[in-house]
Amino acid sequence: WMKGSGKTRALSDAEIEALLKAGEADWAAQVAMLKPGTVTAMAKAPEFASGRLSLDRVMSAKEFFLGPGAREVSFGRWVSTDGMRQVRFGRHEMGSNSPHAHFEAYDKPAGQGGVVIETSTVEVTSP
Repeated sequence: WMKGSGKTRALSDAEIEALLKAGEADWAAQVAMLKPGTVTAMAKAPEFASGRLSLDRVMSAKEFFLGPGAREVSFGRWVSTDGMRQVRFGRHEMGSNSPHAHFEAYDKPAGQGGVVIETSTVEVTSP
């Protein structure tokens, strides 16, 4: 998959190496796991900057976005009961130079092999 190209093709080892050198390690690692000729989905979902919220507002938005019955499946990762939405707000997100949270949508339930198809990133501000 060529990042942002809209084309489906696997990257060569040299292209993956170039991504790693360019500081795209997370993205390159995802692409490297795909087998040539079998790429049918994006390796990384589109990410949209979606504003700024205080920590209290992020937690309220998480509850609204996920709906009743959402569960924390791992530290800082909550999934809706239907498995179609998740919020990530863990160590990485809070430990970065710019604290943020990810509100994400899946193409099918997470527990049934779904992949994230869209990410809205919210900057977390001090109260």
